[in-house]
Amino acid sequence: MDALSRPNVVIDNGTGYTKMGFAGNVEPCFITPTVVAVNDSFSGSA
Repeated sequence: MDALSRPNVVIDNGTGYTKMGFAGNVEPCFITPTVVAVNDSFSGSA
């Protein structure tokens, strides 16, 4: 299979869920909760 015949991968980083799948599909293949980690020691430094 050459690069031109492979489907494009789509990743949607939403605020609630991250959805992953292939271009042209009606629904995503994977849906996971979006998680963001914040290190408190870096948030207050200037």
